[in-house]
Amino acid sequence: MVTELYLVNTTIKPVFLDMPFIMRQPPRIRLKAHSDFINRVKEQYPRFDCPYLGLFENDTLYVFDDLELRATELSLVQDGVVLGARAETLDEFIDRYKKEYISLSTGRITPITAVVEFSPTELYPEVMKKLEAKYDIKRIQVG
Repeated sequence: MVTELYLVNTTIKPVFLDMPFIMRQPPRIRLKAHSDFINRVKEQYPRFDCPYLGLFENDTLYVFDDLELRATELSLVQDGVVLGARAETLDEFIDRYKKEYISLSTGRITPITAVVEFSPTELYPEVMKKLEAKYDIKRIQVG
């Protein structure tokens, strides 16, 4: 049986990462914004939760570990390699985290529930094409 991989494209602005918003608001408001975002996605994909991988138009990646916004921030170089402890392409990175992401908060292996592209359209269609060979990609649009 082929494993499903959810790809969520969203136009929701991730204010929980916006520095001016963060500086003006108490932490509970930032956490509520993150929780509200997760609940919006859950309306269409009820199993969506942390951890999930967030991809941004500026080639930044965040692995959101929990509702408390513990996250790992990484970035891509131009040839599509994720800058981090391992030299791997974005599709290899997603594949690994879908199988063996180790939670920052629990220390246990907890696979990511989805890849969220904070963009109305796919940011990395060539990467998703490669992943389609391994996963049943389920695309969801959340606005």
